[in-house]
Amino acid sequence: TRIGYLVFLLLLVATAAFVPATFNWVKEMLKNVPPPNPDLANQINLIFQSFPHYIWSQWFPKNLIQFGIIFAIILGAASLAGEFFTGTFEFLLTKPVSRKSVFLAKTIVRLIALGVIYMLSTGIYFLASYLFDSKIASYWEGFILSTLGVFLLTTLVFSLATLFSSFVPRPIFAGLYSFIPVILWPLVESRFPKDWRVVSSLLKMDIFLKNDFPWLNGVIILLVSVIFLAGAFLIFKEREVK
Repeated sequence: TRIGYLVFLLLLVATAAFVPATFNWVKEMLKNVPPPNPDLANQINLIFQSFPHYIWSQWFPKNLIQFGIIFAIILGAASLAGEFFTGTFEFLLTKPVSRKSVFLAKTIVRLIALGVIYMLSTGIYFLASYLFDSKIASYWEGFILSTLGVFLLTTLVFSLATLFSSFVPRPIFAGLYSFIPVILWPLVESRFPKDWRVVSSLLKMDIFLKNDFPWLNGVIILLVSVIFLAGAFLIFKEREVK
């Protein structure tokens, strides 16, 4: 797990240090490549409207959330199912610790690790962006709020993976079962009225550019995460050791 944390951190840090410097290069390259359709052309124009637009688009709704979701699924899926599959949970039961303590330790440590990695990598991203264009410093609050939005969403994914991990026998299957709703949800939510799109609202551009954070939606995501974790604990508490 420690190696996994380190690899995840290094991957994000390397990406964070590299992306800001690609702004002009990618912009010039796309001038020679006509977009295949008007919708894609509009998206490209929006992203390259300014440096802050590009910085937001390449990190929070892209690299940070994509890498974060994958790592959150891995952490959550292995958190409980991994102990049963490898037989280490039976060893833990010989120690003077309760299942509640084991569950809380695994959950809290993993979520704190995610939060710390997000803060460190986004801090590197902010510094790299500042070196490219010092005016980006005025968006410091947007960096913080957008990182919070990503953290809440990956907490939701982690809690879902932990729920599957509480009753699925193998970590790999817990991860696969978690991955399916994560992939399908954007398609489902896209059919909702705009005001009901709770998940996607935490990745919107206005959080970064205007500090317009959807606090109510953030609370909803947090509550759903708590419900998933509570369900995972109740199942884990009764799960038999074979």
